[in-house]
Amino acid sequence: MITFRLAEQLKNEGFSFYYLQINGATMSKETLAKFTTGYRVVAWIQNLFFRPPEFMADLYYEICTSERFRQISGACINHRLEMMEPGPKEPGGKDQIRQVFGASFYPLYAHDRGTSDKILKFCKEVTGLHAERENIAD
Repeated sequence: MITFRLAEQLKNEGFSFYYLQINGATMSKETLAKFTTGYRVVAWIQNLFFRPPEFMADLYYEICTSERFRQISGACINHRLEMMEPGPKEPGGKDQIRQVFGASFYPLYAHDRGTSDKILKFCKEVTGLHAERENIAD
């Protein structure tokens, strides 16, 4: 939600905003050791299906250095380096399954101005962002 707002607000200042949908990344043995037994088993099973963190790091690197993404701002990008589209306004069962398990759509509520206003207000409160850049995403 914030990605879209900041891209709109700061488009003329030379900043690009986008987000990469992260489907998951494997966890290290050290991280797994910090979990309780039940969560450790779940995380171990997830590790069988998730890619290593380096996979996502490579995607970030590609997005930040590639000419292909230089002029893009306010976009959601999936793990195939494709632009994702907003989902339907009132998704049916099939659409909801596609949003959860697919990588082509993101939930339409990401563009909800009222909800993003609340999130921005909360972020400003917890970070103390009030003085220098008060107008960001207002």
